[in-house]
Amino acid sequence: MDEGKKLTCGVGECFREVPACVDGMTQVCVPGLPTLEVCEDNLDNNCNGKNDEYCAGGCAHDICVAAAKLKNDCNPCVGAICDTGKFAKCCVNSWDPDCVAAVSLVCGVAICKGFNCVHSPCMAGPPLTKNCDYPSSLGESCVTRICNEEPSCCNDTWSTSCVDKVNTICKLGCSL
Repeated sequence: MDEGKKLTCGVGECFREVPACVDGMTQVCVPGLPTLEVCEDNLDNNCNGKNDEYCAGGCAHDICVAAAKLKNDCNPCVGAICDTGKFAKCCVNSWDPDCVAAVSLVCGVAICKGFNCVHSPCMAGPPLTKNCDYPSSLGESCVTRICNEEPSCCNDTWSTSCVDKVNTICKLGCSL
C-alpha cells in the first residue's frame, strides 16, 4: 500500500480518516461512536447522515412537555414515536411522561432537559448511568431498572443485551 493513501469510515461526527499504511503495516479505520442528536448544532451527532433531524417543530406544544396529545405529522420525531407500538397512545390520548422519554429513546435526540445519558438506551455503547434518562409512569427510570437487573450495563458497557432489555424490562420499543 502507498504510505500517502488514507482510509475513511463513518459518517457525520463518526467520520474518521486514518493513514492506510504506517511503517508498512495496513491500518484499520474504526468509526467514532454515535451520540444523541443535539438540536441546532448543525452536526450529525447520531451518525445517520442527517443533521439535526427531528428538531424542527410545528406541534401544538413542546415535545419535551407532557400535555395534550400531538398530531402524528407535526414533527418527524412525533411521527416516529406514535408509529412505535406502545407509544401510539401519544397521538391518541395524551403526550404523557412516557412520550417525553420516548423523544430520546425512539428519536435519539437529546433535546429534553433531564436526559443526561451519553447515548440513547436504544444504542449499544459505553455504560450508562442510573437515572440518566427520564423516570417513567412506573417510577424508576428505564436505565435504572435495567442496571438493577444487569449491573454490567452501568459498570462495563451498554451492550446489545442491555438494548434488548429496553424492550423486555421497560416495555419501550427501540426503533433506532
